[in-house]
Amino acid sequence: MGSPPKRSDSNIVTFDIPPQQENDSGAGHDDNESSGSSLSSSFEGQSHYTMDEVVEVIGFGTFHWKLVLLCGVGYFAEITELVVVSFVAPSIQKQMNLSNLQYGALGSSSFVGMAVGALFWGYVSDHFGRQISFSLTVWLTFFGGAFSALSPNYAILLFLRFTAAFGIGGMLPVDYTVFLEFLPKEERGSNIVMVDAIGVVPALTLSAIIAWYFSGSEQVQWRWVLAISSIPVGIMAVLRRHVPESPRYHLARGDTGLAQSVVQQVADMNETDLPDDWKLLPQTQTSALTDVESTKRKKGEYVQMNQQDGHQPYQDDLEAPEEAVDNEVIPDVIGQDECEEEVEAAGDCGHSFAQLLQGEKMRATTWRLWLLYFLVQFSSSGMVFALPKLFDESFPGKTERDIALDLLIGVVGLIPGLAIAYVAVEKSRKKSLAAFFFAAGLTVLFLGGAFVKMNSQMWAIVFSIVLRGAMEGCFAILNTTAVESYPTVLRASGLGTAQIFDHLAGSISPVIFGILNGHQATKTWVFFFYAGAYILGMLPALTLPSDYAGQAVADF
Repeated sequence: MGSPPKRSDSNIVTFDIPPQQENDSGAGHDDNESSGSSLSSSFEGQSHYTMDEVVEVIGFGTFHWKLVLLCGVGYFAEITELVVVSFVAPSIQKQMNLSNLQYGALGSSSFVGMAVGALFWGYVSDHFGRQISFSLTVWLTFFGGAFSALSPNYAILLFLRFTAAFGIGGMLPVDYTVFLEFLPKEERGSNIVMVDAIGVVPALTLSAIIAWYFSGSEQVQWRWVLAISSIPVGIMAVLRRHVPESPRYHLARGDTGLAQSVVQQVADMNETDLPDDWKLLPQTQTSALTDVESTKRKKGEYVQMNQQDGHQPYQDDLEAPEEAVDNEVIPDVIGQDECEEEVEAAGDCGHSFAQLLQGEKMRATTWRLWLLYFLVQFSSSGMVFALPKLFDESFPGKTERDIALDLLIGVVGLIPGLAIAYVAVEKSRKKSLAAFFFAAGLTVLFLGGAFVKMNSQMWAIVFSIVLRGAMEGCFAILNTTAVESYPTVLRASGLGTAQIFDHLAGSISPVIFGILNGHQATKTWVFFFYAGAYILGMLPALTLPSDYAGQAVADF
């Protein structure tokens, strides 16, 4: 970012807000030349800002770096919950003398808890604020995880594991929503990928080290494992209470003053000087944007600005193309009077889960994201579950500790995979996502060849490293795409609902592997099954209605 606007004591400036850029919410963009320097110079002498403008002026700074760390803990908690609990579950079964049904319920409680939590906390976040969800989800996760280590019996352990998973389920949709709503559009995708990296790299590394250290032990000290893995979450629970409410959420409720106060806090922490008399303009309350609408507004449309603050109303005098006037192409603007009662009474403008499937563009986006989350988790959790078994059956004589070491080496693939995703996501969300799905599917086929045809331990390890990087790149870019695809009033709910399909896939995929791997005739089908699911994901990825690389996100 270039230097921020200089302080000015001149009179309040009246300016016409330009129409949004050509493909502000459309599929892709022709150039990406909006650097921080050009943005700052374009706002010189300006004292009234829209939310999209002021975040560009403030840029990415100290506040955002702290938020990267605080949001990364959500992904860390989700991964450690799944990996660590699955690792210590056999020891819990032995010590508590659990039946097979009780053992299965212990594992299922994590997926059920996360699915319910994603739906619940997404709704709470959109209707009652990001801050309450951002704080309570991590406290529930810490409480459930830490006290699980003290469980005197199975019933209490099951309840506490569900509690932890219920909190974790809400952390991903809420955390990504909070982070995005403070970000400038420049390198927004790369910064969201960074949150993924902060969470997943230490989580999988820690989990692999624990698995390697305790491999071959007759009795894993599962209480200590659960207690230690909850410590980072507890630390973050204390620190996260200092994160303010999202300014975009305040604006969606009509609380312009509160939104401006939060923005000023962020500017102060980033050491960015805004004009002494600067004002944040209220958001125009429009329905979900379409590609045509983002180009030009409808003829004769007026948007009332904050007149009492000295800013004059403006009229967008650009005439929309004739084909764009059809309401099926451009949704009508929701007037202030039409929405005023809902904003005052409920803090929203009639948004609900049903809106995720209303309108051609929203419906097309939602079902594609649901399918993408299902496919990536179906293949990824299946392969993660399958790898220890495949190494054990394909290379006789390897000890549990040897297998754990092979899997630990595979974690190395996360670093190059996420590094590539960090760069590629800024080129195109859709194309980079499709490329990672294809790479993951192709790698599964090569991995199958290493196990079945070549029977080569070396190549099996090499392709497992590549697969780790490819699958995590899929998750990182998909999370980025999903959180950008929904407007502020639906963002957490949309992402939370998509997570249900993620967790559903994660719960059934290991079962399918067990069925296929249990019969000699279908053993090799495993690789084609999971590779096919990855490659199938290319179609919904490439046909998503919008590509938000370098573009502003919608609020209504």
